[in-house]
Amino acid sequence: MKKTHRTCGLPYRPAITQCIKVMKITFLLLLACLQLQAGFSQRRISLRFDQASLKDALRMIEQRSSFRFIYNDDLLPPDKQVTLSVHNAKVEEVLTRVLEGTPLSFTLKSPELVVIGPHEPGAMRYLIVRGTVKDTSGAPLVGAIVRQKNGPGGTTTSETGAFELNVPEGATLIFSLIGYEPQELAAAATPMDVRLKVSASALEQVVVVGYGSDTRRKLVTAVSTIKTDKMTTLPFSNMADALAGRAPGVITMSSGGEPGVGSARIAVRGGSGPDRGGPLFVIDNVVSSRFDFQNLQPQDIEAISILKDGGATAVYGARGANGIILVTTKRGRAGKVSINFGVLTEFSKPTVLPKRVNAYNFALAQNAAAAADNQPAVYSPGRLDTILNKKDPYVWQDNDWYDMTLRNYTPQTKYSLDVSGGSDKTTYFLSLAYFNQHSNYKTDVTGFKRYNARASVTQHFDKQGITASANMYATLTNNGFPGASAFEIWSHLQNSPPFKMAYNKDGTYAAGVDHPLVDIDPRSGYRRDEFRNVNGNLTLDWQVPWVKGLKAGVLGYYKIEDRFRKGWYTRAPQFDNLGIEQYRTPPSLDEISDRSQSTTLQARIEYQRSFRKHAVNVLALYEESEDMAEQLSARRINFPSSAVDQLFAGSNNGLVNGGSAAEGGRRGYVGRLKYDYDARYIIEGSFRYDGSDRFPRERNSKWGFFPSLSLGWVASDEEFFPFKKIFDQFKLRYTIATVGNDDVRDPAGNAVRFPYLLNSYSLIENAYVVGGNPMIGFREGSLVDRFVLSWYSTRDYNTGLDFALLRNRLSGSVDYFYKRTTGYIINSAARYTTPLGTGLPYASSNSAFRRHGMEFQLNYADRAGKDFQYQVGGNLTMYNELWERDDSEDSVSLKNPKNRRTHATFVWGNGLHNQGYYQSVDDIINHPRYTPGGQLTPGDIRYEDTNGDGKIDGNDATRIGKQRFPALTFGMNMSATWKAFSVEMLWQGTGTRTVRLQGSLTAYSANFLVYDFQRDFWTPDNREARFPRQALSSDRNGNNNYAPGGTASDFWLYDARYLRLKSLRIAFDAKKQFPRQLAFLNSCLVTLNGTNLLTFSPVKDYFDPETSDESNYGYPVQKVYSVGLNIGF
Repeated sequence: MKKTHRTCGLPYRPAITQCIKVMKITFLLLLACLQLQAGFSQRRISLRFDQASLKDALRMIEQRSSFRFIYNDDLLPPDKQVTLSVHNAKVEEVLTRVLEGTPLSFTLKSPELVVIGPHEPGAMRYLIVRGTVKDTSGAPLVGAIVRQKNGPGGTTTSETGAFELNVPEGATLIFSLIGYEPQELAAAATPMDVRLKVSASALEQVVVVGYGSDTRRKLVTAVSTIKTDKMTTLPFSNMADALAGRAPGVITMSSGGEPGVGSARIAVRGGSGPDRGGPLFVIDNVVSSRFDFQNLQPQDIEAISILKDGGATAVYGARGANGIILVTTKRGRAGKVSINFGVLTEFSKPTVLPKRVNAYNFALAQNAAAAADNQPAVYSPGRLDTILNKKDPYVWQDNDWYDMTLRNYTPQTKYSLDVSGGSDKTTYFLSLAYFNQHSNYKTDVTGFKRYNARASVTQHFDKQGITASANMYATLTNNGFPGASAFEIWSHLQNSPPFKMAYNKDGTYAAGVDHPLVDIDPRSGYRRDEFRNVNGNLTLDWQVPWVKGLKAGVLGYYKIEDRFRKGWYTRAPQFDNLGIEQYRTPPSLDEISDRSQSTTLQARIEYQRSFRKHAVNVLALYEESEDMAEQLSARRINFPSSAVDQLFAGSNNGLVNGGSAAEGGRRGYVGRLKYDYDARYIIEGSFRYDGSDRFPRERNSKWGFFPSLSLGWVASDEEFFPFKKIFDQFKLRYTIATVGNDDVRDPAGNAVRFPYLLNSYSLIENAYVVGGNPMIGFREGSLVDRFVLSWYSTRDYNTGLDFALLRNRLSGSVDYFYKRTTGYIINSAARYTTPLGTGLPYASSNSAFRRHGMEFQLNYADRAGKDFQYQVGGNLTMYNELWERDDSEDSVSLKNPKNRRTHATFVWGNGLHNQGYYQSVDDIINHPRYTPGGQLTPGDIRYEDTNGDGKIDGNDATRIGKQRFPALTFGMNMSATWKAFSVEMLWQGTGTRTVRLQGSLTAYSANFLVYDFQRDFWTPDNREARFPRQALSSDRNGNNNYAPGGTASDFWLYDARYLRLKSLRIAFDAKKQFPRQLAFLNSCLVTLNGTNLLTFSPVKDYFDPETSDESNYGYPVQKVYSVGLNIGF
């Protein structure tokens, strides 16, 4: 007979039932064990006895508690006398003190039964540890934490610094207090006198700066640091997004959430102004690309420094004007092998998807628009009833395009593994990471995969004084997209009304050019983007033996990148209601192949020495770099079939082939001298003499000199400082510097390879004639005067204050900065008459752009009791910027204060000022109006006649709104830890900034009323509506309500300030909670995480306030939830 085996692994009901029973019993047993231990350790008693025998003491404890003791009377020492007075003490502690000095120990056998007997070899014995905790001057420290290492329990010191703790013999105690260095000491039976030193993290924290490092105490430039240890479990897709709100002066704005594409725009101290350049990224002392930075893995990063003022960035010369983001990656440490593995499972969804209007309300809006246009109703009452009650659902569909196109949640996964260790001679660090990101679309046509590998090996040759370090890093990314762009997909999705037919009765796609389901169908083609990056550096440092403090070193760096892009464009079949295929076009194919490489060489000499209270640091460095890039492209159209997606299969008619190449080089000489006396008076000077091939040789324009001078004074170290008892640190800083930027742009803001040739050489036919035959030749582009063209030059001033008080619990900084940039080129035709019928050359100008602002940072950290510690911090950056002088403006513009740029702060732009709605026909007649077509009716927008000419046109435009990029940003971070649990959150936001509603968000005609909030439009019964009256077509009123005559208005401008819960992390440290059970692990952390979880903003009804797309046609910013596990061996 065949027997049925019931096991937990088989999906049979009896087996499942048995499995559930086993799980219940296991859970109850575990709960009982926990309750047994908890009951014993948490029950407390109060008692007092003097010179009592041991037997009487035990009997009194039994009387005062529910415990019963089992012991042999003959084993009790007859001469043992017990004197004890306790109040609300744990029974465990009382028993330990009663049995102290005897050969007896106790064991808990049940929740209320304790066995007392001889101490067994190997059994754990307890002792009472007493002592005091003081600072180095002998002053008692109140509230210091005293706890057993890798064990439960703990206590805090009293007002006199005293403590008492019951621990096993041989235990190690950890003494800690915010603002002081923790100390580990072996538990002793004799009174312990513990002295804690002021924490190095408060005064001597090492900060990475350009081409070196410094201590926080001696730092005199504006540098912020960002910790990355907690970022490893947060669900950010790239490092650029992870910076938001974490440091003053760092401003980020997300560009969207498309897999592999969405990345935050980063600016340091107010963006880049008209020169449009972002910060420079430096990784391990080598200038790198933004792509290199955003694809770094948090577990690979040791430290991130933000260099903000000229004193910190001058050593990068021509590329230091817009700040530096400097990254130091991890290296191996001597010791046993450490292995860490992490996995993060994530689920994402758009932060904002405006609620869509249903079919019935869409029809009502059409009728309202017809009434406003004096037209008959579009839908009769009978038709409205059919739509409302879905009597003919195929003809009058009510489609939810979000539901048909998008997933509820999108999965993505991260894995990471790193191994480190080594000896005193050799250390190593190896890491691997994998990230798989899907899209919001229901079809899997969009996705992003990233593979990272990093290796670092350091070898010390002690006899020779040489340290060699080799680092390799590789990134491989695969990005897949549908043939349609994100803009096409989301614009088609957002614009589709509920009546629009999605499918025919036979299940085929219905006809319709803008069909989002067709866009994401795999049969509609694809786009692939494959990227490979491999780079490495070799560093040699030599400690010169015969000169103390002298060190020399060289660095060599090489990077190679390959990128291949392929686009296959076709279309999934669509049919009309007669079954005839529509819109069928032959496929086409694009392929682009890019390859680039770059090299960097550095040679440096550094001297660092202290002489009693004097300290000096000198750096001399030479650096040169070269880069090369080339591209090949090909296009074929009119493929006879979609079966073969290769170039050879396409038609030769209309084929396009192309290619390009570029190369460049830089060379720089860096010097820095720093001196301090007693770490109290500090002076630092630096310079870079920089050369760039972007400029002509005339007047030695290829070279620029960029110096800086910084001063610092630690006033709190002065004996005469009047607030010495209040401030633990009070340091003043001042910097003046000149920094540069060789990313010179044309007046339209376009990047140009060689600015003195604004248009590159072009190949043309019939360039000249030789022997009567036309010849092919090159034509030089528009010129800029070689004798006046030079760098952007920025004069940079910074004044700062660093402070700490309350024993370093409260610390912060305040900075004021001022920047003035010159060196802009302009189009001369903007100011001068064009002579001889030909355009004037571009020219340099006296234009000057300036920016000034302030930064604030504050942090407070403390403990409350022995198990709870918390931290609260915040930062704020605010700035203002304007054209001090803009030579591109003509005299007419300069005389018009309503729209000139010179001496005016940045705003959204120029446009009409609205005055609400025309409320009646008389209102229209009695006010100026826009009348170049169409007819105005009540409910249309009324505009101000700013120039008083009795009509509305573009001449009435004035400066409107605030600037798009935020002029005020802030971040607030909070964290708390209780025993094995911790919570961390980061709130981030901006002040007022202006965006303009565009596209279907404005419902500029009834056909585009697709959102539920757009139902709040003007009618005679709703005169204070959010939107103007509806029209069947914007032509009915000459487009008056959206952009009359192509001129924008402030009616559609909205304040996009926001406050957002940028990240949340809830963690459980299982290793800390269960140290014995998880003794085989170094660490075990379980986390629940999220990003962009809550958002408060006036524009939240329309789109995410961070997005750069004001029409809602871009891939949306994502809200992400995740669960993570990190274990270490």
